[in-house]
Amino acid sequence: MQEVCKEHNVIFMEAFMYRFHPQHERVKQIIDVGEIGEVKYMRAEFSFNLGDKDNNIRMSDQKGGGSIYDIGCYAIHSIRNVLRLELEYMYKQ
Repeated sequence: MQEVCKEHNVIFMEAFMYRFHPQHERVKQIIDVGEIGEVKYMRAEFSFNLGDKDNNIRMSDQKGGGSIYDIGCYAIHSIRNVLRLELEYMYKQ
């Protein structure tokens, strides 16, 4: 997919739909102007019912396994996007 996107000059990205929602831009504005003070901690959650854990694709070791690879990226990306942080920066704290 990456090769085809490069060949056709197309951006390839995960469909983080919230990234483009006006409420996220508003939160960034609130933070930028200091309306809520310095952000020292941000928490993001995303959950769902696994249902039949034995047959759920999210629990398959052969496919990567676990919810971090499936939905964990949304919480991590949301924090990075709103706070405008790169992961390297987060880990240095």
